[in-house]
Amino acid sequence: MLSFHAGLLHKNRTLLLTLCHMGSQLSNILTYPVCALLITNLGWQWVFYIPGSIALCWGLLWFIVVSDTPKTHLWISQAEKDYINQSLGDIVSEEHPPVPLQALLTSLPLWAIVIAQLGDGWGFFIMLTDLPLYMKTMMSEDINSNALWSSLPYFGGLTVMFFSALISDKLVLHKVTSRTLQRKMAHFVAQLVPAICLFTLTFFDCDRDLAKVLFIISVSCGGLNLSGYLANTLDIAPNFTGTVVGIENAIGTIPGWLAPMTVGALTNGQQNFAQWHKVFYIAVIMYIGNMIFYLIFGSGEVQSWNAVSNEMKQDGVGLPKKKISVERRKESKSLHQNNHNNDEAYSAYIINTNDRNAFTNPALEKTK
Repeated sequence: MLSFHAGLLHKNRTLLLTLCHMGSQLSNILTYPVCALLITNLGWQWVFYIPGSIALCWGLLWFIVVSDTPKTHLWISQAEKDYINQSLGDIVSEEHPPVPLQALLTSLPLWAIVIAQLGDGWGFFIMLTDLPLYMKTMMSEDINSNALWSSLPYFGGLTVMFFSALISDKLVLHKVTSRTLQRKMAHFVAQLVPAICLFTLTFFDCDRDLAKVLFIISVSCGGLNLSGYLANTLDIAPNFTGTVVGIENAIGTIPGWLAPMTVGALTNGQQNFAQWHKVFYIAVIMYIGNMIFYLIFGSGEVQSWNAVSNEMKQDGVGLPKKKISVERRKESKSLHQNNHNNDEAYSAYIINTNDRNAFTNPALEKTK
């Protein structure tokens, strides 16, 4: 899906990406209460039958309507294509260059995203899979009340996700902050606040209402991640989004199975606050650790190995010999077009650049 987003408008990319990802938050909001109703009235097996059927129908619809890029979509108009092309410039290549694997695997901004996904994912999956267990065993919530309180934090996350994306794009568009600073600010808050909430929770074991408030704040602040590291791949490597996301997810989804296993190992047969404190301490360490790494090495700029340069085309190597700015590539592209249309005008431009008084060509004057 991020490969599709790579072709979206550069100035509104965070907001558009967030709108697409809001579906996952909506599913978290609906899943807990709906599944509670299914278990209570129909039995636990229907938790798998009904959502599974819905997912199957959604998958069929996805194959019908989704395209590789916005510009190849069946229902896009020519005006929309022109608007997208004007917005993107040549940041995203129409070609399929070889993957610069060595440069990619040694890129610190890329590893900053991977580490961010590892650390944040640890806390996220603990909340997603084990929050209901904590509310049931330690707070004595019944299944229906538990479902409501487990889904409420994701409503907060949905709200924060939308408004933070809207504000983030505006900050960058109006040059209040750079894209790098904006990504780091969002990540800083998205990791620090949950860490503080979980750490605070260890001091108030029996306060049920405070626990609920802290969980809501923690998950809500996680909505900032769409304006932080989750959209960052589109910044640093729009030409290799699919490959980069594959690497990120291969490593970054490890907490999806390891975090619940760790919780089980710590609390199985030992459902007490002391063991749950260990769960929260580990999550706090993961939050703070990934936050520090990302603040040091994260970047919101297009990386040099994303460029599709002449060297890459000639040598078949994914890594350009030197970093080429977007402006320089645009200038180069413009010069080659002039050369194709008018050789004399192109020659005059080159000489004029070196010495404006050394050469004058009527053909050049006409092009001007």
